[in-house]
Amino acid sequence: SDKQGRRTAGAPAAKPTPTLEISSTDTIGRRLRAGTGTLIAGGAVAAVGTLLPWFDLADGTTVAGVESMGGIGALVLSVTAIAIGIFILQRPDHPGARLAAWAGLAAVLGIAALGAGAALTTGRSEGTTTAAGLLISFAGGVIATTGCRALLTRH
Repeated sequence: SDKQGRRTAGAPAAKPTPTLEISSTDTIGRRLRAGTGTLIAGGAVAAVGTLLPWFDLADGTTVAGVESMGGIGALVLSVTAIAIGIFILQRPDHPGARLAAWAGLAAVLGIAALGAGAALTTGRSEGTTTAAGLLISFAGGVIATTGCRALLTRH
């Protein structure tokens, strides 16, 4: 028993696991709620945008976001961003919360990239114009990015 006491006293301290901590408890709560709220809201806006028309064709028909591969990808990334935001909001002290915030950032940047790519390729088809849903999805991705920025800022 004396040997165990000496082993315990000489053992190196375990490294603390990184979390989404900031400077003060009050600031942590406000920044966490604001960041996750913005991440979830931006993901929801982007998801709704994928259900709306992304393109107006020359013959008068519209193409919704979920009728294209880019729209389906944006919908999946939107749902992923929402799930990550909910996870961080419920478990901010989880060791993987910071990694989840980085994954959320990757997801929302993917939404914005898919929206920008779709908007840039629209001009290639004769008579095709960009509809509101594409812009809403892109805006949702940008909004969610600001939420990730708030979660990943260190003080």
